[in-house]
Amino acid sequence: MLLEEARQLVVQARSTGSDELNLSLEDISGRRDAAMEAVHAGVLGAWHETLTAVLPDITALTNLTKLNLGGNGLPMLPEEITGMTRLTELRLDDNMLASLPDAMMNLTSLAKLNLGRNDLSSVPLDICALPALTELNVRSNYLTDLPPEIVNLTGLTALDLSDNNLTSLPAEICGLTNLTTLNLAGNGLETLPPEIASLTNLTSLNLSDNDLTTLPPEIANLASLTTLELKGNSLEALLPEITCLTNLTMLDLRENELETLGSEICDLPALAELYLDSNALTTLPEAIGNLANLTTLDIGGNEVRSLPASIVQLKHLTELDLSGNGIKTLPPEIANLASLKILRLGGNDLADLPPELTNLAALVVLDLNDNGLTVLAPVAARLTALTELHISFNNFTEVPPALAHLPALTRLYFDSNSLTVLPPWIGGLTNLTELYLDANELTTLPRELVQLSNLKLLCIDSNPLTEPLIDIAKQGLNAIREYLGQLDAEPSEEW
Repeated sequence: MLLEEARQLVVQARSTGSDELNLSLEDISGRRDAAMEAVHAGVLGAWHETLTAVLPDITALTNLTKLNLGGNGLPMLPEEITGMTRLTELRLDDNMLASLPDAMMNLTSLAKLNLGRNDLSSVPLDICALPALTELNVRSNYLTDLPPEIVNLTGLTALDLSDNNLTSLPAEICGLTNLTTLNLAGNGLETLPPEIASLTNLTSLNLSDNDLTTLPPEIANLASLTTLELKGNSLEALLPEITCLTNLTMLDLRENELETLGSEICDLPALAELYLDSNALTTLPEAIGNLANLTTLDIGGNEVRSLPASIVQLKHLTELDLSGNGIKTLPPEIANLASLKILRLGGNDLADLPPELTNLAALVVLDLNDNGLTVLAPVAARLTALTELHISFNNFTEVPPALAHLPALTRLYFDSNSLTVLPPWIGGLTNLTELYLDANELTTLPRELVQLSNLKLLCIDSNPLTEPLIDIAKQGLNAIREYLGQLDAEPSEEW
C-alpha cells in the first residue's frame, strides 16, 4: 500500500510536469506523529524501503524543484538526492539524520533547506558551500558549536538555530550581513558577541530561553529590528541603548528578573506589543502613556498593585493582562481604554468590578479567575459584546443574574466555585458552545439546558450529582440532553 501510494505521487508529478513532490509520511497519512506510529507498528522500515525504491523515478523528474521528505524518520539520506541539482527547496525535517551525504554541495540551486528536528551534532561543512542558500533551519538538533565556514553563506536571510546546545556564538555568524531573521531561542547562550552590531538588516531576533544576564550595547546598531524576543533569560535591567530600536513593534521580556522598568522603554514609538509577564516589577514608568501605538500590554505575574495615570493615553490598547499582581481595586481611568477587547484580571484580590467597566463596550474576553469573588455587580450586564467569561476559582454560591444579559457568550468558565444550582435562565444563553462547571456543588441540572443547541462541551465532573444523572453524565452531552428532554415532558409540578 505504501509503495503504491508513493509511486502514484511520483507518476502524478511526472504526468503533470509538477515542480513539487511531497513524500512526507506525515502529510500522506494526515497524522502529525506518523513516523512514530510507524515505529510502533513495525512498518517504518518498509516505508524507508519504499522511498529507496521510488528514488530512481524521483531523480528522473526533470522539472522537480521542491522535494519534501520531512516527517519520515529517515536514519540516513540516499546519495541519489545529491544528483537532483535543480532542487531549490528541500525539506528533511523530522527525521533521524545524524549526517548528510558528502556531495550535498552539488545542490547548487538550493535556496531553502530544512534540517530541523534531526540528530545532527554539527552543521555539515557541505552545507556551508551552498551558494544559493537563503534559508537554513537546523532547529532541535544537538549542535554545540558552529563551524567558522558558516560565514560563506553570504546569501542567508533566515537562520534558525533554536533548541540546540549552543553556549556561545562565533563571531563569524555576524558576517552574515543579509540576515533578516535569526532564531537562537532555547540554547545556553550567556553572552552575545559585540560583532552582532554588523547584522544591520535583522528585522526579527529571537533570544528566548537562554542564560543572558545582559545585552551588549552594540545591539543599538540593529535599527531595523521590528521583533525582539528575550523571554526566559535572567535580565535584570534594559540597556539605555534600546531607545535606538525605533522600528521595534514587538518586545517580549517575559520570565526575566526585572525589578524596575526604566523610562527608556517608553521611547519606542512604533511599539505595539509589550510582554512583561513573570518578572518582579512593582511599578510601571509614568511615561508608559507615550507608547501611543501599543495594542497589547502584558504585565501578569508581577507585583504591580496600581497603574500609572498615563495609561489612559493608550487609546489603541486592545489587550491588557493584569493577572497575578495582587490588585485590590481597578482605577476608574480604565474606562478610557475604550478599544479594549481582552482584559485579564485573574489571580488578583478584586472584591468586585468598578462601575466604570461599562465603558468597555468592545470587550469580548474578561478573565476574573481566582479573585475570591462572591458577587458580580450588575455592571457586568452591560458588557453585551462578551463572548468569553472566566470566573473559575472564586467563591460564588449562585450564578450572578447579570450573566442573563450576556447573549453573545460562547464560552463560560465557572468551575471550582460553590454553585448548588443553575438558574433556568441559563437556557437563554443560546450561543454557548462551551460550559465549564467542574468542581461545584451541583446535584442536578435544569431542564432548560436542552435549549443550548449550540453547546458542544459541558464539563460537570467533581459535582455531587444525584442518581440517575451521575451515571448519565458519564455518557456525555447527548445523553444528558436526552435525559433532560424527557424531564421536559414530565408534569411541571415535579420541579
